[in-house]
Amino acid sequence: MTAEPIPHFKSEAEERAFWESHDSADYLDWSKGETVEMPNLKRRNTLHDGAEQALKRAAQRAREIALQTNTPCIFRKHGKLVDITKQSESDTAPSREFSPFADLTKRKHMPILSIFFGIIVRMWHDDHPPPHIHVEYQGFEALVNIQTGEISEGRLPNKAAAIVKEWCMRHQTELLANWEHGQRFEPMERIPGADQDD
Repeated sequence: MTAEPIPHFKSEAEERAFWESHDSADYLDWSKGETVEMPNLKRRNTLHDGAEQALKRAAQRAREIALQTNTPCIFRKHGKLVDITKQSESDTAPSREFSPFADLTKRKHMPILSIFFGIIVRMWHDDHPPPHIHVEYQGFEALVNIQTGEISEGRLPNKAAAIVKEWCMRHQTELLANWEHGQRFEPMERIPGADQDD
């Protein structure tokens, strides 16, 4: 296979948009890839991390005030609105799962496994069990269990949910293999969409 040349991008946004709609296998020969270990690599504290921490602190302070005044405190968590005053303190402690900013930041960097009929399927590296995918469709978001195809959090329109469930069951082996890759921080493989299934 002859790989296509990777285009020159004028901005990070242009590059991101390109890779969201193109398969890297068309541009790179992954069979020649090598495993590299970087034991001393440490996560840098970037501006994004600072903003996320500030939003987490603001959310915790908002929860405290809401509890004192007996007022609901609504945040978006996994694509649905939740009243964080009805959760325990440990549920709202800073974590990857609780952050009003996490939905926005994770989506930018979460690998896309497949796109079909306007449905975007993503999977996060080192995500929490059980094995699941993140699905977006026309403003709806949901976590879908790979083993059952059922929505565990969030919501999708019935027709989209049925398509995703059937696709999930048909590609369960590939999805679980990607889940294992993700747990080891390895590259994930693209999976053909339901529009390409027989």
